[in-house]
Amino acid sequence: MHAAVQSSLSSEQRDRALAFLQETRAKFSESVAGLSDEQWTFQPSEEGWSIAGVVEHVALLENNIHKIVRELLTDGEGGSTPKSAMDEMIFTEVPTRVNKISAPERAHPKGRWSGPEALQVFLDARAKTPNLLDIPELRNKFFTHPLFGPWDGYQWVIGTAAHSARHAAQIREIRESAAFPRS
Repeated sequence: MHAAVQSSLSSEQRDRALAFLQETRAKFSESVAGLSDEQWTFQPSEEGWSIAGVVEHVALLENNIHKIVRELLTDGEGGSTPKSAMDEMIFTEVPTRVNKISAPERAHPKGRWSGPEALQVFLDARAKTPNLLDIPELRNKFFTHPLFGPWDGYQWVIGTAAHSARHAAQIREIRESAAFPRS
């Protein structure tokens, strides 16, 4: 027997996603609190991103999630059943930095904003992200994630929260490096 496709989120799914969005917003904001200009722009290596670059990257992708979900609703593939195992992987494994992943070139920082400006772009976009959870068809349409395969709209929303948590951890790693400026 084929399981029926969900047309909306359960209250548990919605509440968990909202809490995750709030928790990861706070962690991300805390990871950059109190930085000096020199600390924002410090690069841990020639190929490594500065904290300002990491924040720009996260801001770009947080904004992009809104576009992905809009496109998903009009052009996404339907008919597949959401997988709770993928939901759990997004909540628990994506935020870790056990496996390093290279972002596609289009998501690399280009110095569009200063660190504080990029943070504000992120915060403005994150303030709107919870509204995506109100879309009735969120679990019905799928769009392929470049690493993980088909994700439904809900998975894209929790994925953006996990992405910011992952990069908060990266920022903490940069701040803990021996060469990081201490003032």
